[in-house]
Amino acid sequence: MAACLRVQQLPAAYDLIDNADFVHNMTAQISGNVSTAVRNVYSDVDFWVIHTIGAYEEAASNDWDPNGEASSWLGWAYQCGADKSNFIFYETIRDRQINDTDPTRDPVDQETLTQRVVLHEALHRFLGEHGGDPATGVSEGIMLYDVALYGTAEQNELTPRQLRVIQQQNRPE
Repeated sequence: MAACLRVQQLPAAYDLIDNADFVHNMTAQISGNVSTAVRNVYSDVDFWVIHTIGAYEEAASNDWDPNGEASSWLGWAYQCGADKSNFIFYETIRDRQINDTDPTRDPVDQETLTQRVVLHEALHRFLGEHGGDPATGVSEGIMLYDVALYGTAEQNELTPRQLRVIQQQNRPE
């Protein structure tokens, strides 16, 4: 099973607002204010838009600074059931990659991890939230944290189930 995906930056005529306000520790409560102000184009049946914002880091308790945090958010697809914006937390990805706590294995390099996080968050628009319906493929392949952090390239490909779910949709939600 194959899928055709073309990643493309919006032409300047559609990309009217480039800069979001800087927020050091992004939280879900303020993310809508930041993303709504810079979103120009929404998904349609004719084309899909996964609006992605590069952000610094999530809340201080989830940013994986080397001060004892047990969890981290590398990105989000806030409100998976809606055509909303995704956030990718570049500083948290860097911290997570550098300060990994699993002594038995090495995480992938920072560039690869960033690419995987962008794909993972984009797929939430099609597959739903973690802990959601397993029939969507939200609990396999690149949608698993350990696979994104430590997995091989082959493990980070879309599964046949995930491809079927995506191909059956008119646009991401």
